[in-house]
Amino acid sequence: MNKHDESNLTSVDIYIRQCERVAEHGSLGRIGRDEIYRLALMKAVSDLGEISSVFSQSFRKKHRKIDWESIIDVRNKLVHLVYPISNEILWFFATDFVQELRDYLLSLK
Repeated sequence: MNKHDESNLTSVDIYIRQCERVAEHGSLGRIGRDEIYRLALMKAVSDLGEISSVFSQSFRKKHRKIDWESIIDVRNKLVHLVYPISNEILWFFATDFVQELRDYLLSLK
């Protein structure tokens, strides 16, 4: 693993915790009722997608268990607002995907 990817692993952990903190204060239902909460969740998921995009291709190929392309794709859609992201997809990435990513990264240590 190169030093750049090592540094990104530290950053990913920060963004995972950010997603978890935002998600623990709400629910799937709250996303549709609370615009501020939805924006906070969008920002957290977008940040996670951004840091995921800077891992080297070799790192992402080596760690294919994580669906890097999907989180990067969601990030691009959130940032560029080209395609709407459903509340369900947003919630999935802020909760289930984040947990899967956390568990996988812990297995690397």
